[in-house]
Amino acid sequence: MLLALPYPTMNFLPFYAAEDLGYFSRAGVNVHCLHVRETKQRKVQFCVEGDLHFYTSVSTTTEARLREWGDVKALCSNQTTLHFCSARPEITGLKDLKGKRVMVGGGASNNQITYLAKKLGWEIGRDVTIVHGDQHDRIRAFNDSDIAAVIAREEYAFWALQAGWRLIPYPENYMRWHGGGLATSARLIREQPETVYGAVKAVLEATDFLNHHRQEAIDLARKRISHLSREDAEGNYEIHTRNGGYTCGISAEGIRYQSEVLALAKGVTKQVSLSEVADLSFLEKAKAECGIEVK
Repeated sequence: MLLALPYPTMNFLPFYAAEDLGYFSRAGVNVHCLHVRETKQRKVQFCVEGDLHFYTSVSTTTEARLREWGDVKALCSNQTTLHFCSARPEITGLKDLKGKRVMVGGGASNNQITYLAKKLGWEIGRDVTIVHGDQHDRIRAFNDSDIAAVIAREEYAFWALQAGWRLIPYPENYMRWHGGGLATSARLIREQPETVYGAVKAVLEATDFLNHHRQEAIDLARKRISHLSREDAEGNYEIHTRNGGYTCGISAEGIRYQSEVLALAKGVTKQVSLSEVADLSFLEKAKAECGIEVK
């Protein structure tokens, strides 16, 4: 069975651990991690059609439900981001980004700055300048004097803090972003519930292992993510640990925020709820069976 990931990153370390450390096989499922350069919609379509069994994105699942791409469900998350972005020391809040250059990626970060700019009444290109970059560009941006802020996953905080930048929290308490995560089709859930359960259980156990075995986690990161130095892998891991470690949970607040962001960014008028986006029954069963409490 295939699990599609967009590119190697520390956020997906629980999936690499589930495969490389044998958690998938011990759970009775043969799942292989594969990096797939396809659009979000195509991955959802492949999953619905059965050509792909799992993919990794809670936000893609939220968007799929909003835009009616297909009947898919998120099963667990990998990480919950509580900070909107990293910014230079003189930036103390979101409003200080007006007139500045902000670097984003192509997905969640771009959607979030679009959403928050509209909430503030800003016009992108006039009130704030967006600079697009991949994961390597965003790492380099922390040493670029023309960039005032970088919007990216929580692990990028390592390079931000190293450069003397500060972390800017979301403007409202309910806002958070569930990153990565395991997702599949409603069809696979109906037809092969034991397979889905095995995959979720394996990811849960791998997540718990990583949270309690620092050296093994760093060694695995160095093996799977070739562009990271040992210092980078260690720093990324410490950022995850500082924020409570890898987490499998998906909250109603997080889905509410993702739904608001994606609806506004994509021009959709509807909203979706946690129950429409996620099926957490497999995660709850696995947590009870394994005696693991990963938030």
